[in-house]
Amino acid sequence: MDRNALFVRTIEDLRSKIASNDEYESLKASGLIRTLLLDSGNLVDEVNRRFRLKITFTYADSSQGYPAEMRKLLNPSQWAVLDGLYPGTQITTAVNVTTNRGPFLSQMVLINRGEELSVKDVIKYAANVLGGVHAGKVKKGESKEEALEKLTGLFGNLPTALMQLRAIAHVVLDGLEPLYVAAKVE
Repeated sequence: MDRNALFVRTIEDLRSKIASNDEYESLKASGLIRTLLLDSGNLVDEVNRRFRLKITFTYADSSQGYPAEMRKLLNPSQWAVLDGLYPGTQITTAVNVTTNRGPFLSQMVLINRGEELSVKDVIKYAANVLGGVHAGKVKKGESKEEALEKLTGLFGNLPTALMQLRAIAHVVLDGLEPLYVAAKVE
């Protein structure tokens, strides 16, 4: 299958996965996002070589009202942005930020016992530990994985990482829409 067709089908599969309320479907979305954005030779970079589009992601940055100095002072035990990351579902007065992939993947979305967890941490944990790609185990001494594991069940029945992943997926889909349209037309 050529890369354009694979990219188009991956986007369509991701849309169907996050439209479902099924835990398995949400879990498998993590592997698709990893394939699109994180893997070496990821689909976005491969497909965009031809189109040379500026890929940006718009998300609600709740941490702007909760700066690092305040986080250290308050030292919250747990904090999660969850649906508040996606501008279409945010209910806070967060600032919408449009940026490229790097800052988006570095965006803090969860805190557990002082461990700040990013979009990238959530994607990797869901894909590589929970079973989105590999059914792995939390590595001892891997503080981010341990922090994500301890958040499981805290904010609902689903693992917190999967709850956060749904908002991440919406941001990813919106950001990749121009590339999807270009690749689909081709």
